[in-house]
Amino acid sequence: VGIVPEVESPPSYLTAYEFLYFVAEIRKVDDINGRIQRWTEFFDLEGTRGTLCKDLSKGTRQKVMLSAAFLHEPKVLFLDEPTVGLDVMAARSLRKAIKELHDQGMTIFLTTHYLEEAAMVDGCTRLQAFWRLVVPLARPGIAATAVWIAVVTWQEFLFALAFTTTVDMRTIPVGMADFQGQFGIRYGELMASSVMVSMPIIVLFFFLQRWIVSGLAVGAVKG
Repeated sequence: VGIVPEVESPPSYLTAYEFLYFVAEIRKVDDINGRIQRWTEFFDLEGTRGTLCKDLSKGTRQKVMLSAAFLHEPKVLFLDEPTVGLDVMAARSLRKAIKELHDQGMTIFLTTHYLEEAAMVDGCTRLQAFWRLVVPLARPGIAATAVWIAVVTWQEFLFALAFTTTVDMRTIPVGMADFQGQFGIRYGELMASSVMVSMPIIVLFFFLQRWIVSGLAVGAVKG
């Protein structure tokens, strides 16, 4: 069994190599130097083998802990937030290694708050993780934003008035302003056009109201 806790660190008084050698001896690993060489190269730790663990960065200490867990190639591996503190390339290499070890028959328990990471470890590509996971979760926010943009754009007056030069190019809000003349207001035509201009937004809201309400409520309450 191999375990990598989220907040655990290697002993501060040992170098990275001494810690890995110590773990390998406890685990009775064959070809200790070969295994250490393999995983230190994999996690790019060659330059830190002689450095005390207390002088390593958080990400490098995490790499040392991961190397120690992989040394004896356990049948069962527990990883708690394994990519926290890792740089992008190291996290990508780790996900690839997890996938390869799983394909070789290793049982891996992984906890992570990165939904895309969990999906990719399960076999999704980055595009599949985005389409199957991120988009459904973001759908309420997308719907609420879409309706808000549609409302603001549909009723926009100032820019439409400034940039349209002919009657044929005028938008509905600009055209409605013509019903208010110097000597009176044509209330009938103004009210009729108001109803007509409101209908598309009402219809759009009718079809998207479920996502709009849930999108506006997300984050408003805890739990």
